[in-house]
Amino acid sequence: GRLQLEAGPLAWACYDVPDVSIAGATVRDATLSYGQKIQIDYSVQNTGMQGADSLKTMFYWSADNVFDAGDTQIATDKNGDVKQDELDDNEFKSIKFDKVEALGDGFIFAVVDGDGAHAEQDEDNNVSAAMAIDVAEAADLEILSFTARDVTLDEGQKLKLDLTVANSGETHAKKVMTTF
Repeated sequence: GRLQLEAGPLAWACYDVPDVSIAGATVRDATLSYGQKIQIDYSVQNTGMQGADSLKTMFYWSADNVFDAGDTQIATDKNGDVKQDELDDNEFKSIKFDKVEALGDGFIFAVVDGDGAHAEQDEDNNVSAAMAIDVAEAADLEILSFTARDVTLDEGQKLKLDLTVANSGETHAKKVMTTF
């Protein structure tokens, strides 16, 4: 590429490179129920002087609305090739609930060229705005009471119990088994 010397000792800038950015990103439903996928629509833009091939966007969970090195990568999406002066506004990523279940409420960031595979004119424009998510707590089951139907059992007779179970969690409990 072309090199241009700028003021200062050995300073130079490279201009014949891509410059990719997240042009917009939204979460379809920011309140997630148990098992629901995070669905993100986003746009990737290349305003640089060269195409970017085999481009990837990485998705991160953060406890706050500031992207930093302490955030947790939860998914990657392959964008393919993004040509010079191209806006690819048809990107979509679905992320499984279990990727954020233990992390809880927080923020999602989309980071194009998150692996740093492309030298760019501006490396500071690759991160989307913070997208808040509210993660429902899992089912929280508690046995409130149980009683035996028969107080006395004959040999070979099965013990039958009546249980009262409460769920104080935010999600429905499925396929529950009680073991004694």
